[in-house]
Amino acid sequence: MLRIGNELHGVLLDDWWPKSGTGGMCCNTFWNLNGGQRYDLGTFAEWEKKWTPQWTTLLGVRNDVVWMNTGNVQGYNANYDAEAAAFNNKDRQHTDVDFDATALARYQADLWTTYEGGYSMKTRAPSLYERYTWSTGKMAAEMNGWFGDGNFYTGNNNLKPETAHTLSVTYNLHDAGSYKDGGGDGDWALKITPYYSYVEDYIDVRRCAPSDTKMMMMTNCKGYVPAGQTTTTNLNLTSGGVELVYVNQDAQIFGADLYGRMPLLRSDEYGKFSLVGIAGYDRGMNLTSGGNLYHMMPLNAKLSLQHKLGNWSSTAELVMVSNKDVVESVRNELQTPGYALVNMRSSYQWGQVRFDLGVENLFNQQYYSPLGGAYLGDQAAGNAGWRDLGSFTPLAGAGRNVYAGVTIKF
Repeated sequence: MLRIGNELHGVLLDDWWPKSGTGGMCCNTFWNLNGGQRYDLGTFAEWEKKWTPQWTTLLGVRNDVVWMNTGNVQGYNANYDAEAAAFNNKDRQHTDVDFDATALARYQADLWTTYEGGYSMKTRAPSLYERYTWSTGKMAAEMNGWFGDGNFYTGNNNLKPETAHTLSVTYNLHDAGSYKDGGGDGDWALKITPYYSYVEDYIDVRRCAPSDTKMMMMTNCKGYVPAGQTTTTNLNLTSGGVELVYVNQDAQIFGADLYGRMPLLRSDEYGKFSLVGIAGYDRGMNLTSGGNLYHMMPLNAKLSLQHKLGNWSSTAELVMVSNKDVVESVRNELQTPGYALVNMRSSYQWGQVRFDLGVENLFNQQYYSPLGGAYLGDQAAGNAGWRDLGSFTPLAGAGRNVYAGVTIKF
């Protein structure tokens, strides 16, 4: 089987902030991105071959040509002129030629055992915001933080694409019926997939230093610094928000995914009961700085008791997440405690109509998602606002949530 194709993606983006008042946001429109352009022309080919009933291979290659550019910018007032001029004088046109490759081999040892092994190379060009956001001014930089962590981000026109090289293997033990019928839900299965990735030019961040500042404003590269402290404090803060600049560094990510399924009971009277479990673990390390990577999920698992009787399908689910204590210090990433949640849901299929009813976080457990970001609201009565705080707390997860729905197919 040979698959070939092309695709073209285009993004045009203007991002501006109107002037406001007579203070720091006076007197011009702030152009964060002016006429941003990003086009991606992709071409791919994939060849899948079944050599014998046991052996299957898949080979794929892909090329993406990414064109990026943006226009001149300006700040609210003269305080921004130096940085705006420095950005406008740069050559901002980029053409990235990215390559991907995939090689996979699958061996069906018998009716119950399957082995897979593969290598992939995946390349990603920087986004418009990663390359073209230009101001190290505290207010402007905090507006470009889409991570929900309270930090301030400034782009880097010199960023290169990142390339991940990944090796993985899969051991899949399953019932013979699942193999014969081409997969399906099967009666029982056990699958484990460890993997390792080395990422060249990983797009990460470093802390903004006074030498990065082109403006005359005293707020540059300071993070949440108490009054009277110097700009170098941004390099040493251990809590709260800090100013960051995107950079290319090398990294590695390794981990494993586990999936299991087993039948518990099957009868015409009571229906089919099954137990399904998944678990995963990720660990990321910045090989350039020696620190941890940001936004890595700790050990987590989900155990589901599933029931099916006629048109009824129901699930009772236990979600377990361990404490997150391996965090990235550059962003002052927050630690979170472990937790367990119970979810329940049920559905009934009536012809072309399906009715759904469920409840998430059944016991209204207080918890904090490891990837949920920081709470940036006022944390004390009379506080002037989140940007004046020296530290954050994790954002609390949702409480008990009951939902219902109807789906009609026609």
